[in-house]
Amino acid sequence: MDGLDNLAIRFHFGGAFVGSGRQLKYVGGRTTISHVELDRLSLPEIKGHLADHVIPSDVTRLHWLGPGYNLCDGLMLLVDDLSCKFMADHIIDGGVAELYVEDVAMESNALEETNAWTGDADYEWAEMAQSPKSPNIADEEAQDSESSDEEYQQPFDEDSSAEDEEAHEMRKFAKEIKMNIKAKKIGVHGSQVGKITPEALFAEGCNLEDEGEHYIDSSEDYSYEDNSEGETERWKSMENRYDSKAAVPVFSLGMAFRSSRHFKKALIKYGLTTHRHLKFPKDEKNRVRVNCSWPGCKWLIYGSKTSRSEWFKVVTFIDEHSCPPRRDNKLVTSIRIAKRYFHEIKDNPTWKVELIKKAVLKDMLADVTIAKCKRAKGLVLKAALDSMKGEYSKVYDYRMELLRSNPGSTVVVCLNPEIREHNVFERFYVCFDACKKGFLAGCRRVIGLDGCWFKGATNGELLCAIGRDANNQMYPIARAAVEKETNDSWYWFLGLLQKDLNITGGGEGWVIISDQQKVITSDQLQLIYILSMFCLN
Repeated sequence: MDGLDNLAIRFHFGGAFVGSGRQLKYVGGRTTISHVELDRLSLPEIKGHLADHVIPSDVTRLHWLGPGYNLCDGLMLLVDDLSCKFMADHIIDGGVAELYVEDVAMESNALEETNAWTGDADYEWAEMAQSPKSPNIADEEAQDSESSDEEYQQPFDEDSSAEDEEAHEMRKFAKEIKMNIKAKKIGVHGSQVGKITPEALFAEGCNLEDEGEHYIDSSEDYSYEDNSEGETERWKSMENRYDSKAAVPVFSLGMAFRSSRHFKKALIKYGLTTHRHLKFPKDEKNRVRVNCSWPGCKWLIYGSKTSRSEWFKVVTFIDEHSCPPRRDNKLVTSIRIAKRYFHEIKDNPTWKVELIKKAVLKDMLADVTIAKCKRAKGLVLKAALDSMKGEYSKVYDYRMELLRSNPGSTVVVCLNPEIREHNVFERFYVCFDACKKGFLAGCRRVIGLDGCWFKGATNGELLCAIGRDANNQMYPIARAAVEKETNDSWYWFLGLLQKDLNITGGGEGWVIISDQQKVITSDQLQLIYILSMFCLN
């Protein structure tokens, strides 16, 4: 999966929005991450990825939290494909879009609490949706002797509880619809909608009871409907559409594309696959002309979007090449090299640029420069680093989740004491309760201590405590991520380990192996001495 061609979305689902004063929180639920292709990004596509993790209800709302904002002022309701594109444009490469799932059916009972949070619970559209007369008002008019027969209304029967509930549900449903209309216009969470003025409402000039016909726009192949069996399927199209899954793109007259961007991407893929350099003398939103850069080559393709069709179609096409494969293909840019070898460079940041150049020549038949390979490697490393932004702010959530799913475990987060104005992560210690009990119950009292460096965009070292089981195999006991392997970090790690294993009596009967080396240095002896001091205490 190409990290630069996909949008990472973190779904927050199963919870509910709770307002407290001027704050809004999403309480409960779980989180998961899905990757959506940017070319296929649409509201139904996002809901399809959500359906892989949870079954959405009939009335499910998706709220996007803008980068750098809080829940109380940064939520935007996703209502169509345009809002999804707006979300993707504001997520930098390698970033994660935060989507909060709100089940209206589940949260209908908490709607009044959310309205209280907004500070204005009396909406004009709520008054418009109410019934003409309430039972109490009808009783008062029946007792008034001055009222005429035309003004008199029959009081509601006390036994018509089902009709009252149905009317209440209809008013609540109308309330939700108009809240969504207002939220769509201003791009916020539905619960943040205040008093709606008559100028802010749309003029309803259509028959709401008429189902009408299906509306098909340029994103028709991403439109969905339910079949007779209740399964969601895409609408079919009679257009000759481009097959993006083909290994070598194939073009023909009248072939339909979603947009000019989709058309250009297909042509670039064709040029990279066939090793030919294509030029774009005309590159506009509604017109794109492309020809081969080789002198005398007649290959030409022209696509445009007219008023007769909402598709971007091929109008002129001359499929006749008289040029050889090009090693000086300028379509092989640093961005496309980064996309091609994204995972290879991310998994091996020490991959030399000379080897990257050889790989490009072998796979893409392009003789690129060393500088271009350096820029491609820098793009991948920057994207990998940007993807980790914001992860350290969730370390306490990770700690609470570990303690919730593994009761009795020891999870410690240590901050840098030298930087007091900001919370800066320094160390993290984990010892699961199952590993702790399993080691004390059935393993030998032998502990091996060792550490290793982290490779990649993160710095630090990993300290481990490993035991030996009855079969003389390795048994994990505890681990910690620290800034450096120093006496202070080992002292901190061994202190927590001694408490978890309840080593007392001066450490009698315990065996400590430091780095499994034949020669024990003075620093290693000092570490073993530190552990023995813990045991004596």
